[in-house]
Amino acid sequence: MRKLNALERHLKIDRKESFVYIPIKRERLPLIKEKLRGSNLPYKVVVHSFSTSITHKKDLASCLRDTIPPELLQNIPRSYDIIGDIVIVELKPEIYPYKKEVGEALLSFHHSVRLVLNKIGDIKGRYRVGEYEILAGEGPTETVHKEYGCKFKLDISKVFYTPRLSTERIRIVNQTSPSEVVCDLFAGVGPFSILIAKKKGALVYSVDINPHAVKYLKTNISLNKVERYVIPLLGDASQLSKGPLKGRCNRVIMNLPAGAHLFLDAASDVLKREGGVVHLHLFSESPKPENWPSLYKSFRELGWAHVELMNWRRVRETGPRKFHLALDIIVKSRRNS
Repeated sequence: MRKLNALERHLKIDRKESFVYIPIKRERLPLIKEKLRGSNLPYKVVVHSFSTSITHKKDLASCLRDTIPPELLQNIPRSYDIIGDIVIVELKPEIYPYKKEVGEALLSFHHSVRLVLNKIGDIKGRYRVGEYEILAGEGPTETVHKEYGCKFKLDISKVFYTPRLSTERIRIVNQTSPSEVVCDLFAGVGPFSILIAKKKGALVYSVDINPHAVKYLKTNISLNKVERYVIPLLGDASQLSKGPLKGRCNRVIMNLPAGAHLFLDAASDVLKREGGVVHLHLFSESPKPENWPSLYKSFRELGWAHVELMNWRRVRETGPRKFHLALDIIVKSRRNS
């Protein structure tokens, strides 16, 4: 039953007299009947009242208290990502001997989850893709994630996606007006672009160099019925900014914290002559944007007469002395073409 992802894991298996009652997901029932056909196992489908399993426990560590040595419980991750019906956790090496137990506990703790992955490699490369291993569950690494009323289909083994930017995404949505033209320079599967289109009805050019990401971006545009508003573009942001996107936009999103500062010229090129807003994401060893003077100088050298840091926020802490910052920069009055 577990291999078929058929168990309601938040419910306990019950025994009464000579009968065993197994809590089954209603939608998996036809598959179970097919598998049992010809097995000669006597069974009957009935409605039964089950008691809950471990969902009353407050966190993952409490679920593993009877499984993992007490001295290792402090190494159990306190946070992890849930993307659609997939959990992504990042285990410390000390927990590796018990990684299967951690995976099974996560499946039990989240009854809507079918697959648990352990992140074993950093997000890297041109396509910003991580490396993962399966801890528990089964099925593909493709899923559908829901956020603020939008659906995002993706394969986490082929594209970059994080639910940890949901607050940042809606923050930018709330700054955007329907009359604007937006350029999402590193769009991925489209979370910024589609939310802006869905919530504000603004026109968005969505750029990504990863063909897998653009494939899912196109799927998500259809899923969310924003074909009128989101234009997907496969290619290098530096090249597209000097071609079809040059001088078209009022607002630019640069969600590439590991390298967005290398594309300031691309952001500058896509903006209209009168200027606009640049949402620049970056990693910093400081919790404050101490490199702002350098960024200011770069925008001035790109020909902008007025450059202002309108706002900034610390999005999250990604490691020891490593912060993800978001800067809202206003540029006006381009001096050269």
